[in-house]
Amino acid sequence: MGFEALQKKTSLSKSKRDTQVTRTRIIEKDLSSNGAEIFFSVHTPYTPIAEFCLASESPMVRRRTIEAVKKCVELAEDIGAQIVNTHLGGIVKTTSDSFKNPAVKRATLDRLKESLAVLVGWLEGRSVTLSLENLPYPLEEMPLYSPVVGIFPRDFSEILKDVNSENLAVTLDFCHLWITHKALREFIAIRNNNRQHEGVSITDYKGLSLYEREGIESLAINPFDAFVKPLCDEVAHIHVADSDGVYVPGKSKVSEGEPLGEGDLNLDALANSLRQIECCSRKVGHMMIVLEVKEANLAEPTNSLKSLSVLTKLIH
Repeated sequence: MGFEALQKKTSLSKSKRDTQVTRTRIIEKDLSSNGAEIFFSVHTPYTPIAEFCLASESPMVRRRTIEAVKKCVELAEDIGAQIVNTHLGGIVKTTSDSFKNPAVKRATLDRLKESLAVLVGWLEGRSVTLSLENLPYPLEEMPLYSPVVGIFPRDFSEILKDVNSENLAVTLDFCHLWITHKALREFIAIRNNNRQHEGVSITDYKGLSLYEREGIESLAINPFDAFVKPLCDEVAHIHVADSDGVYVPGKSKVSEGEPLGEGDLNLDALANSLRQIECCSRKVGHMMIVLEVKEANLAEPTNSLKSLSVLTKLIH
């Protein structure tokens, strides 16, 4: 059984870290007494993007973000976690179209790789893996944030090849992947002048450009093959939740964090992808599946229990 500790603040004092350690020890002791094997991971902060971003245009923000990730690694070591999960980051938009420029994405990827190179150098010899999570498109909750990196599998392949470290891996968030798939499917419908969405144009889809055509089409057709096949051996961490609806600018929105089986996620494709990852991942020995399901009351996690039941049936 696994739990992910989400760090909401970009700074973590010693007293707060000690509190986190104490809480995880209590959870571990209580559940282990019932015969369960307990695993932990740590999730770095991810908002506000202007303060926490490994790919920030500000050298000061990048330095602070690197130090914040190091603090999360130290917390992971304290609680016996082997994974620290983080978002890739992006850019704070300066103009409405600047992030659609391929040169902007290239510069963002280069800054990101520089930050990750510093971190994996510091991680060398440690038992913690820094795992990079795919982001959903769109990021509606972050209106000033550009999803310029972290959507397409090619981004991850390039980063892993160029940074090249045993301490670097991929977190596959299936809910994020499914949300992206649905939005890009509609994007292609708009591009093909589908009358179903009359009045919506390609420019309404923030952050997407036709120079990403190959990635857009592959994720729109079969997101599981597009993402899992090239990266399955690098997956070290998995997030699972369902999603409902589809994003069409000005027309409809999409939800995430729904209980498994209560949204429109392709559960058969999810199960097949999990089996494929289990067969080929180099990190499978300490891999965790984290249910990122919304709960009205954390003391009564009914949605998580429902999802756990569905997931258990899928993978057995």
